[in-house]
Amino acid sequence: MYPRTSIVLAIALIACNETEKDTSTSTEEITATDGTSWAKTYVDQLEQSVQVNPELKELNKLEEAYLSIAQQVLSPWKTALSSKDEAALAKIFSQKGLQWNAMGKTLKHQKDGIIVNDVNVESGADQSAAYVQSFQSIENVELMVRHIELPTDNTAIIELRYDVRGINSNGFRQNDRGELSVSLSNQNKNWTVSSLEVIFFERAENTRAPAFVDATAELGLDKLPIEDRKEAIRRGGYALAVSDFNNDGLSDMLVGNYGPVQLLRNTGNGFEDVTAAAGIQDEGVVKSAAFADLDNDGDRDIAILRFVVGSKDGRGDFIAYENNGDGSFTRKTDVLPRRRSYDRAMPLTMGDFDNNGFLDIYIGFPGIRDFTSGISNRARPDWLASQGIWFNKGSWKFDEASEGDTVVAANNVYAHAAVATDLNNDGKIDLLVVDDSGRINPVYKNLGNGRFAEASEEMQLTKGGLSMGLTTGDFDNDGDQDIMSTHITLTAGERLASSSEGLLKDDSKMGKVMKSLREDYTALQLFRNDGNGNFTEITKESGLSWAGDAAAAGEWIDYNSDGLLDYYLPNGLWSNGLSEFDSLFFRAEVAAYGDAILGNIPENPDVADPMPNDVNGRAIFEANGGPNPVLTVLRNHRTGAELSYSMGGNQSNRLFRNNGDGTFTEVGYLENADRIEDGYIVAPVDINNDGIQDLVMRNTDPAPENSYPSVIALRNTLSSNAVNLSLQGTESNRDGIGAMVTAKIGNQTIMREVRSVNGAVQTEAGAYIGLGEATQIDRLEIRWPSGKTTVHTNVAAGKITLNEE
Repeated sequence: MYPRTSIVLAIALIACNETEKDTSTSTEEITATDGTSWAKTYVDQLEQSVQVNPELKELNKLEEAYLSIAQQVLSPWKTALSSKDEAALAKIFSQKGLQWNAMGKTLKHQKDGIIVNDVNVESGADQSAAYVQSFQSIENVELMVRHIELPTDNTAIIELRYDVRGINSNGFRQNDRGELSVSLSNQNKNWTVSSLEVIFFERAENTRAPAFVDATAELGLDKLPIEDRKEAIRRGGYALAVSDFNNDGLSDMLVGNYGPVQLLRNTGNGFEDVTAAAGIQDEGVVKSAAFADLDNDGDRDIAILRFVVGSKDGRGDFIAYENNGDGSFTRKTDVLPRRRSYDRAMPLTMGDFDNNGFLDIYIGFPGIRDFTSGISNRARPDWLASQGIWFNKGSWKFDEASEGDTVVAANNVYAHAAVATDLNNDGKIDLLVVDDSGRINPVYKNLGNGRFAEASEEMQLTKGGLSMGLTTGDFDNDGDQDIMSTHITLTAGERLASSSEGLLKDDSKMGKVMKSLREDYTALQLFRNDGNGNFTEITKESGLSWAGDAAAAGEWIDYNSDGLLDYYLPNGLWSNGLSEFDSLFFRAEVAAYGDAILGNIPENPDVADPMPNDVNGRAIFEANGGPNPVLTVLRNHRTGAELSYSMGGNQSNRLFRNNGDGTFTEVGYLENADRIEDGYIVAPVDINNDGIQDLVMRNTDPAPENSYPSVIALRNTLSSNAVNLSLQGTESNRDGIGAMVTAKIGNQTIMREVRSVNGAVQTEAGAYIGLGEATQIDRLEIRWPSGKTTVHTNVAAGKITLNEE
């Protein structure tokens, strides 16, 4: 577990979030005095600093070997597989390969037209030619080295994740994946394969068409503006909110951008831009947004967060639009009173924290810095708040939480996302905050009347990391809320941390750093609610190891309507060229700031410290006071230029299907959901009213010259058999946010919570309950936020609305 005051600088490798449009954030080419590219000079300086550092000597040796092996063996191997080049494969495995024709299969799972087999593949005479010919086509190959050893100067052993996706001889999708141990020898600086050994292997294949088809163009979402990323690698993402704002039964959409926000009306055949017609102004840098009935008048208003210094930007950081009930909105300013100063609003969530029937508002204020700026060991000034809660009193009147409030008083939180949820099922809405600085994600337990107590230790939720998202849901259908948490991890970091074991002294600074990373370097964390107020991490045993690099904010979805929560995960940081920046930056950052990882930076540095006590400053790596150089390097070395870098790039999104036995199977490719754009957030929603959940994604903005849609829609083509429930409160808030829905279907019990916005993303407020093979919900119980309970019986499949009365 990371120390509470630590920052795991090395594992995220993310540039600073200089996002405010009216500040100095130019990322144009910086030219040194000698006329050479500043970015190239910076890369050379990083390389030199890594090579001369004595603590990195052994790690550099490993990485140099890895880079040579990647160039001489792995790249040709991937190319040969992708092109089904038998001659090239025979050349690579001239000595020893795998006996694919003699494979043995043991059925692991068979469900919904997908078969998963454990596969036994022995080493021996290479049969790669027969293997590639078993595919009609191979669409994607990943060979990810997670560990490397150098027994001698001329030998190496690597452990890699093998992932091949293609169309098999039956015309269906097939995903072969596993872990291989590869022994190599080096003669005259030329690496060749000596032998392969299978550590484990599985084959997942379809017997039907994929569930999802790309409906982006069909819905007109490919017409949305696309701007290249001018900001942070991850915080260069913007809001996505989905809701029916005009009460016509169709889910509409609000999309945040670096430029003006867009309100999109669902016409039934696609989306049309009604921003100006609805009275929405040119609100820019909208990081979070939500549709919510803030005045309980029966229609959904709009709340918008802008990533600016509220006291300096004349338009403000919180904008509300009151729904006029006729498809138009009226802009409202100065809605939230301020006693304290706040710096750049980013995550938003809502819930009736004090149970008075109105939705309250939580906002996180992370400031312009991120963890490349040493934020984990800096205390904020007392006058600059990191979090705020505003209690809704009705009639557009809000009260700012008092100075003694537990959440407001926690002034060292760097909030990236937040979710209002009832963790312990006591009818009071708790608050989970995602901190991306390396600290733990704080858990605020609602004691009643909007009073909170920090309860992370009490609930055994004390693991930290560079967190991106949190979501809650009852994945095992045992009647309580479980938690899925995402964090930035990269294969380069995993490889360096794993491979350093035994090479570095445990009591050395670098040894301690690497040990720290080995113990808690996880992209996904699943915490099972034990039902007694405690949580237990069950990530490994749940089969969530195929998460990919640079996890963003995922969400639960029941895409096959079987009553079990599946999980969709967007991935990827910065996709541009084929050259990887990950390893170099990782080593440079670990060497330079290992003390920060271990929490040893002084709390009160002087002005000369490279990480001053100031959340408004720039990143650690500065070019004479200019923009963050890491982002500048990535932006300016584009495809076709002298250098072209990716960092956590070209990563496929993941879809984890719930097997119903406490485990998941990754089926993203099989279901045509493994997008490779740099993902950010996802909203599961029935976009076309056919009764089954689709996927809508807001990607981060792309690197220059690497264009892709800002919003992508994947339409679900499976048959629907579900109840899609929305609520109308009377004593409770109008949207029924915070209601707990329990459905009894035969011997199965399904619990769903009605939630509002989660950080930067909002889906329709309601409950989607898959019926599986059943024809109805036998007994449907709704516990409303007011405490009232209503019961309905024999509820048939379809889209329904239930009133609290």
